[in-house]
Amino acid sequence: MKQKWILAGASAVLALSATPGGRAAERVPARIGHASVADTLELNWDAYSGWVYFIQASNTLEENGWFYLPEAIVGTNVEEGILIRPQDPGAPTEQFYRVWRETDLGGLGPDQDSDGDGLTNAQEFTLGTDPLNPDTDGDGLTDGEENSLGTNPNDFDSDDDGISDGGENDQGTNPNDSGDTPASEWFTVVGDLDEDETKTRSRSIEIPPGECRLVIVGAHSEEYVEGWTAPETAPDYNDELTWTISPSSGTTSSGEVNVNARHEAWNTAIQDGVALNGFDPSCVEFHQVYEAPSDGPLTLEIELSATNIGDGILPSTLVTAVLPIEVIVPELDSNGDETGNFVKTTTLKVAKWEEAFEGTGGGDGSVRDDFIAWDRDRFYVYIPGGNKAGLTRAELATENNPDPANYDDDPTEVDLEVHTDGETSISDSMILVADDSDDDFADSGAGVDDALNDRTHKVQLDGDLMIKGLFVGEQKLALSVSFGVPARMELTLDFHQMNVPDVHTIAQIDESVVMMKEVYAQAGLRIVDTVGTLAWPNIPNRDPGILDLYDEPEGELVGPLTDEYKLFIDSTDQVGVNIFFLKLAYPSEGVAVSFKQIARELPDSIALKYLDNAFIHSAVLVGPPKHVPSHELLHILAPEPNKDDHLQNYFNLLNVTNVNQGPVLWSKRINQVQEDRIRNHQDVVETP
Repeated sequence: MKQKWILAGASAVLALSATPGGRAAERVPARIGHASVADTLELNWDAYSGWVYFIQASNTLEENGWFYLPEAIVGTNVEEGILIRPQDPGAPTEQFYRVWRETDLGGLGPDQDSDGDGLTNAQEFTLGTDPLNPDTDGDGLTDGEENSLGTNPNDFDSDDDGISDGGENDQGTNPNDSGDTPASEWFTVVGDLDEDETKTRSRSIEIPPGECRLVIVGAHSEEYVEGWTAPETAPDYNDELTWTISPSSGTTSSGEVNVNARHEAWNTAIQDGVALNGFDPSCVEFHQVYEAPSDGPLTLEIELSATNIGDGILPSTLVTAVLPIEVIVPELDSNGDETGNFVKTTTLKVAKWEEAFEGTGGGDGSVRDDFIAWDRDRFYVYIPGGNKAGLTRAELATENNPDPANYDDDPTEVDLEVHTDGETSISDSMILVADDSDDDFADSGAGVDDALNDRTHKVQLDGDLMIKGLFVGEQKLALSVSFGVPARMELTLDFHQMNVPDVHTIAQIDESVVMMKEVYAQAGLRIVDTVGTLAWPNIPNRDPGILDLYDEPEGELVGPLTDEYKLFIDSTDQVGVNIFFLKLAYPSEGVAVSFKQIARELPDSIALKYLDNAFIHSAVLVGPPKHVPSHELLHILAPEPNKDDHLQNYFNLLNVTNVNQGPVLWSKRINQVQEDRIRNHQDVVETP
């Protein structure tokens, strides 16, 4: 029997309660009073020789809410006490304490080992560990084993490398060296005790904020050999295996299996090649992905048991894997160049194809072989420890797109290969694309769309790349792990169809808006659009319905802006960035009035409201406008400060010399320099 004294706030309540064990005990009075230190209370009791006292505290009085204080005292027939400050700043308004007492009669005597972990109670008090729990920190190593290894028995991950001390010890890495880290966590329980005895094992695993882990529980047994196909022809072996997985937030999962019920599944596992960490074959009994919130870790408490029943000699095993599910991308330096390293990420980008093209664009343009392996926006599926789990393929899709009917990409399987570390499973490089032509491109190593090893996946900004499944051998584990494709910037943009004859239709304008959103997805720019019809303003102009932009010098196409243009902008009362569909007294398909216009107005100045407008000339561009509005917008958002904007590679959106060689080779790409300029435009806002 143990005695408990509970202190709440500044007043004390003395309570006596029994605990398992049935040993007789004498009640010992405790005294609570104010200490000489301000705002401090003192808890005192008579500590008798041969008895050990230790203190627990709680904020809630819930049984699983008590924690041990480092103070522990072996009685010497004098009064003992501790100081407590229940009113510390930031402390709960009520704090509860209890003092535990147990005699040395088979209990917590200083030389006893009450929990069988290899440490005496006196040693546990010195280390601050729980004398009634053989594994205080839940890392899979007993307190005594940790004391021998030199790890911290009060910290389940002594070197803070993300793998528990027990996980490192199991896999032969150093739990005191953060640079010596296994790729994943594995632990097993083998029912190799005497017949009908149960062996248990438990471990705490912490998932860092924003990360996820795939937990796989598999069964393996020495009772089965290949060829047993049905219960009536198999020996009557019935070892029992159980597991419980309790997350710190969420639903507890548990299960059990009698291996006598796995006859047919065993042969399936053999046929599918399912093996876990060398246990071949294994039946996958349970799998689930656990994800930690972005603002804190998630802790998993995993408990396993294995009971050898019937034969006493052929053990069965529970194999447990805790695998990170990651996507990695090239690490870039401050200049946007690759460092040669890779980093894991939770968000992805639509690829720019900057390293994809060869030729001049004069009819000889082509896509270089294996261009995806050179793209700075490429990504890889990366599963540390996946080779030990026998992972062979991953299933990918895109989902949650703003326009799911047109952009959610069908599930595609990709092969997983063994990484050079020998443990990790990794895919080939892949990219995200924004339109059908890029997604359907199958040459130069891109792979056939939606077929095995397709390396291009269509997505919209604010959609998700999904890992929908992983294959252990030929057995698919259904998953749903998302990696966002967030917009990094946003622009509000108005499209105006002027109500004059023979301009582009609203349907044609809508089509160009869709293409614009696809193009600017490369820069992470979300276009927030409005499309409407605008009345021609009542302004004096020499040719009603046709806008004259420039007072150009003789022989020039551009010059200072006309008064007519300024009246047009004033009368339509537009702000921000606008694109007008109308007719122009200008020979081009389109024209943009960007900040470069300021130089044409010198020595006069110009109000900023007359800038940042683009005009599509419906009389010249008689067909659908396609990429022309996107081209003119880039003149506004990312003009070249000291040269002609059009002097770009043939595949760039601003190039005007590229012949039509097919949609993949169109001039529709945006480069990183242009993205950086877009970010600095006054009407572009960065998204959270």
